This record gives sequence, C-alpha cells and structure tokens, in this order.
Amino acid sequence: SPANIRKFLDEVIFGKPHHSLSPRAESLLVEYLELALKRYKDHTDKPYYMGNQLNDVKAPTYLIVGDGDILLPFEKSVRNARKHLGEAIQDVVVFENVRHGIECYPPAMEYIDRGLSGQVENWIERK
Repeated sequence: SPANIRKFLDEVIFGKPHHSLSPRAESLLVEYLELALKRYKDHTDKPYYMGNQLNDVKAPTYLIVGDGDILLPFEKSVRNARKHLGEAIQDVVVFENVRHGIECYPPAMEYIDRGLSGQVENWIERK
C-alpha cells in the first residue's frame, strides 16, 4: 500500500527529517514503487559476494555511505572496501543520519561534484 511504501522510504531509505525528497518527488516515487511492486516478476540473478572481483579494481574509488543504512550497514561496507579495494580507495566519507538513499542526499551529491570533478580526467590522463 502507499502507506507502507512511505513508511519504508521514511524509515529505511531516507530517515526523515534528516533526508527527504520534495513532496512532488516523493509522491512520484511512491507511485512508481507501488506500480513496480504490483507488476514485479523475479527473474534476476541474486546478489553475491564480490570480493574476488573487487580485488581486481585499480581505478580510484571513493566510498560514500550513510551511518544509518540498515540494508547495507556502513561498517561492513567500509571493512570490505578496505579489504578488497586496497590502494584503490581514495576516500571514505560517512554521512551522519543518512540511510540507504544516499545517492539523492544533497550533501553527498555536492561532495561528488566538488571533490571529484577533475579526478576522472586526471585518472584518464595517467592511463
């Protein structure tokens, strides 16, 4: 139901009041998720531990996580990144009171824009 979707978004994805969308964006997201859930048929591969593949990553990597993510706890993400990405890790940023929806958290987007603009070009030039 839309009420359950809103509760999930509020408690798991965004963690209001620290992180939220505009009312219009939230309404569209709830509508989309309701439609997607009603029509979803699972024919996907399931997630698996990617440690061996992560060991091969050489590109500069920036890990941006939220300390309130209950789907992917940040401590485990940071530990696995450091274990498998090694020297590829350039920075780890943990945002307080941010849950799983970090990709649309304005300070995270600002960090990416401010901190990483030019980094990709520098890396490409070094290759």
